Amino acid sequence: MWELYEAPDGLSEVEILGRYGAQEIVDTRLGRLLRNGQVVESNGRYRIGRQHVLRMARILVALKMVLLSKRSEFD
Repeated sequence: MWELYEAPDGLSEVEILGRYGAQEIVDTRLGRLLRNGQVVESNGRYRIGRQHVLRMARILVALKMVLLSKRSEFD
């Protein structure tokens, strides 16, 4: 976030990946999800740890679709 704050014109995805790399970004995010218990790892496979996280995500997708008139979560 600090880098974005210090870049008055923002940073492109390429610039961000050049500074951190995709692996570092994934490791950071996955580490946070694991520490929070939102994701669990077993035998090298990752799964949803807390079902309420999945329910919240589904609710947010439904709200987006209804309130913003989107046809899917990817619109």
